[in-house]
Amino acid sequence: MSASTAVTADDLGLHAWSDRCYEALVGREGDRRDGSCVLGMDEVWDFDRVLEGWLEHVRERLAPHGLRYDLGKDLVSLPTSLGFGEARHLCSEVAAGFSAWIDGVVDEVRAGLPDPQKWDARSRDDPGARWVKWDPE
Repeated sequence: MSASTAVTADDLGLHAWSDRCYEALVGREGDRRDGSCVLGMDEVWDFDRVLEGWLEHVRERLAPHGLRYDLGKDLVSLPTSLGFGEARHLCSEVAAGFSAWIDGVVDEVRAGLPDPQKWDARSRDDPGARWVKWDPE
């Protein structure tokens, strides 16, 4: 393969877990009725931002191995020293870290949970703010 060989992220299996962001977050958020929810009263997950964060994490994990992931084009450039099969295996190892990564997102959101007795909204500087958005009904 030449240095300019690019394949789609989907061909390398990088979207195998991306499609599960919604169910992974909803399954971990807890229940608003019993107080176990990691989200504030008027907060919802920013699914687009979480997906972007996951793909940025994947890109960072692949870079030391010479794989360059262009998120805008959703293409991964493979170095000449790495065949497609090896690249796919490496990508599957990175993608297998999804559950641990999403647990970290939930822990971060939980750490910044607003105390309804003191304030009703998370500030932009609070832990987890980048993963949620304010959505009063």
